[in-house]
Amino acid sequence: MLRKGKSTKREVILFVVFLAIYAAVSMDKLIEKAYNSFHKLQEEIVLTEKNLFYLKSVSNNAGQINAEYDAIFAQQPAIRDSDKLMQEINNIARRQRVNIINIKPSLVNDEERRKEFSIKIESQDDIATLARFISALTEEKKNIGIERVQVKAQGQEELPRISLWLNASTFK
Repeated sequence: MLRKGKSTKREVILFVVFLAIYAAVSMDKLIEKAYNSFHKLQEEIVLTEKNLFYLKSVSNNAGQINAEYDAIFAQQPAIRDSDKLMQEINNIARRQRVNIINIKPSLVNDEERRKEFSIKIESQDDIATLARFISALTEEKKNIGIERVQVKAQGQEELPRISLWLNASTFK
């Protein structure tokens, strides 16, 4: 029954208990949200620390990598364009007595400090001669790598036709 007027002591106590229970439930939800936020922050901190550790190790190795890079390419003559690169490849092929039929360079990537080329060389030679050529090429020119070799047999009396794809870089 609702009555207007003064509340009894029992009603006041029940109201205070109800408010206390409501406040406790509300505080529990707030504490749970704060705990979840804190837990997410801890996970982000751990992930950031791992990334920072990785970046520090990369940074520490950068000097060593740059020194190795300089040591490798200090021995190499400065190849700055595709014409010079093709001359170097032809010189090595001539020394190894490789019969080059066709050579086609194509620019793959032109960056600030270097250019990357894909070079297709077609030859008609025996496999041993080509293997010596590949070995000499990769030993002498550290900026050249072999991507793919394809051998097509002709007849029994003819030498196989060989296609060789190279990756090469020139430095500006």
